[in-house]
Amino acid sequence: MRFLGVLLSLVIIGLLMNIVGDSSVYFDVPSLLLVIVVAAGAVIGRHGFKGFAQIGHKQGNEAVLYTISNAALMAGLIGTFLAMISLLSHSGEFKIIHVAPSIAVTLMPSLYAVVLLPLCYTLSEKFEISKGAIGLLLANALICAIAFTSGLSLAFSQVG
Repeated sequence: MRFLGVLLSLVIIGLLMNIVGDSSVYFDVPSLLLVIVVAAGAVIGRHGFKGFAQIGHKQGNEAVLYTISNAALMAGLIGTFLAMISLLSHSGEFKIIHVAPSIAVTLMPSLYAVVLLPLCYTLSEKFEISKGAIGLLLANALICAIAFTSGLSLAFSQVG
């Protein structure tokens, strides 16, 4: 039943991506790799390679899913920081047409991290979102808002 829940969640996310616009704009390989590799590294570092086998079990997978969700949120925050720094460091070279895609890339790592959280919740019977995870979610939201407003102000400053 959990597999069906995860599959349904992914299908709904995919449908929403197609409704909102072209789904290809939601894929950024470096951002996805950052989130996945950091989460996998955290599982290996904390639980060993056996941690990956525990994900499929109905009981006893909470610690591994907790590690994945928190590491993904941290990786999303780091990726958003890195992309935002890159965006703002090239402010003199930007043309208005380049700003919007740069803002989109800035937000991608946080998007991938936030999508992993409900998937971890679905796969576990006792998964609870910790205060640390809520703090990371709020930090991701704040940094995304700053990246978005910084990119917009950069775009409007280039118009005049």
